[in-house]
Amino acid sequence: QKFNFLQGHVICDVRLVDMNADGYTDFTYMPESAARGANELRKLFIYRPAVDSFIYVRSSEDHPNLFYDSSVNSIIDSRFYGETIRTALLRLDGDTLLEVSGKISTPDSTLKFIVDKNGNEKIISRKKNKERGYY
Repeated sequence: QKFNFLQGHVICDVRLVDMNADGYTDFTYMPESAARGANELRKLFIYRPAVDSFIYVRSSEDHPNLFYDSSVNSIIDSRFYGETIRTALLRLDGDTLLEVSGKISTPDSTLKFIVDKNGNEKIISRKKNKERGYY
């Protein structure tokens, strides 16, 4: 498969990894302009054997620090905002990543949430952290 990138578009840090546990290698790369401190934005391409090509996951750049977690068989994103960490479990729907559930951790509390089919978050648990700092 041939990829045509915009002239002058610099591709950084290509990573080959199976992001959906289908046994095929997918890839991500970070466009030169995507560095955002602790929140690394990457473009994700999933290999589709039925069409023998890579499909660009349009919403991948909306989800920083993407990785595949085999313990939950899902793609995960993690967002860092000062002392707040927001982690979301994602599912692939065609060429789009959709949030399923997640967790927001601050030094004071941890919230867990689920996401309905309309994209609305519902808090399912709220826990005050016993100690400030590490969690």
